[in-house]
Amino acid sequence: MRRTTGFLLAVAAACAPGLAPGAEDFAAAVRACRAESDDARRLACYDRVAGRDPAAQVQAPSPVPAAAATAASTASRPAPAGPAPAAAAKPADDFGRERQIAYEEDKKREETTRAVGELRASIVAIETRMDGLMTFTLDNGQVWRQNRPDSRFSIKQGDAVLIQPGSLNSFILSGPNKKSTRVTRVK
Repeated sequence: MRRTTGFLLAVAAACAPGLAPGAEDFAAAVRACRAESDDARRLACYDRVAGRDPAAQVQAPSPVPAAAATAASTASRPAPAGPAPAAAAKPADDFGRERQIAYEEDKKREETTRAVGELRASIVAIETRMDGLMTFTLDNGQVWRQNRPDSRFSIKQGDAVLIQPGSLNSFILSGPNKKSTRVTRVK
């Protein structure tokens, strides 16, 4: 127990700002940066104190007006050799929004699917897999597969079918005998 307490005291003493070598210089440099009134210069001062190279850092958007931001950015760094590619700025704008973007794309796709309403076609081919799921190839080239095997559902090649949107983003395939099964589009 004494060894652990002694070790913790030694670590705390080494980490204490007043006892660490160069801590006074660091504290004075931070106080000098804090006294800076201009935001950009204050940030550059903090970066120098932290040992970071401000030119290598990605610049975050600032709350200053666009004209002032353009003037400040051209004054603080040299002009680029050519026009900046728009594609390079795009990922930085979308950083952290991956889930939201995917959700928006899914919503658009769902709205497009729902706008069609229903699909009428005829069965060209039927395949039954080993697990009992049936795969239907339609005359328009689409391929649909049952979500779960259903022994009560029967359909033959050449039958006219109707595929309608169901609840929770599912689709329902109905045959001529009014029996239906939930399906997922494969191709």
